[in-house]
Amino acid sequence: MKKYKIVGDGIEDTEAGAFIPKDIGNQHYRAFLLWCEGKGVAPETGEVVDLGTGPQEPDPEFTEAELAEQDRQASIDAIISNFESAISQPVECTVNGATYFMDGRQHDAESMKHGIELAELTGATSMDIVDYYNQVHEAVPLVDCYEIMLQQATYYLTHWTTKSKDRAAMNSTQEEQTK
Repeated sequence: MKKYKIVGDGIEDTEAGAFIPKDIGNQHYRAFLLWCEGKGVAPETGEVVDLGTGPQEPDPEFTEAELAEQDRQASIDAIISNFESAISQPVECTVNGATYFMDGRQHDAESMKHGIELAELTGATSMDIVDYYNQVHEAVPLVDCYEIMLQQATYYLTHWTTKSKDRAAMNSTQEEQTK
């Protein structure tokens, strides 16, 4: 017996795997409407016949499990989006009375660390740094650069921890709902 499923702006004939547009001029759509009434067309005669099933409903476009997975994925996407938005903002780093607006991603703190290490290897006591707004700060003492790097790393870690807690809370809520 034929089976149908709602998909987007049409119907899927799950037996044939064919998409049927919602168009009354389409013979397959008319056959679907008859099927919903528990009727069909006899192939031999072309007459409308009662299938003996009574009214029938097509399968929904999404199962409960698929809807739950879509909700879960939307929650994950929102958490990641909030995290990415937060770490893309400038980090206000204040060191010895000077304020620097630095990038807030993990690799930005790592880049600062590598710059400090290279400067130390060459015997330098200061280095130039570029902030979030591409402003060059010349001859910043390495001890200040180290403090800036720590503030960048702390900023990133704070948001990473929040993201992790949000994911854990989301997972525990979903586990409770499936019990």
